[in-house]
Amino acid sequence: MMSSSSPYIFGQHTNSAWQKRPLGRVGDLQGWRQRMKALCPNPRLGQVVWLENNHWDSGESQFVHSSTGYKVINFRADGEPVWERGQVIILSTDDE
Repeated sequence: MMSSSSPYIFGQHTNSAWQKRPLGRVGDLQGWRQRMKALCPNPRLGQVVWLENNHWDSGESQFVHSSTGYKVINFRADGEPVWERGQVIILSTDDE
């Protein structure tokens, strides 16, 4: 179920099995955690949240609108969720 007014979507876009897709980059982890907490304050184990994103793809020289799935795989001792990055779906590009 996808809504253009919602920045996140619960559930998977397809019925396929979950496959992790780590990004392998270092960034603003605290800012990202705050964003996830604001969008999904009470996640459940196994829950998938889809975040939409717009970014510049320098390799393709175009803007890309995508959706990335994040799954709760565990909880820390302090109750904070451990998110795993998964499938990325390209929704559109600036040449479409």
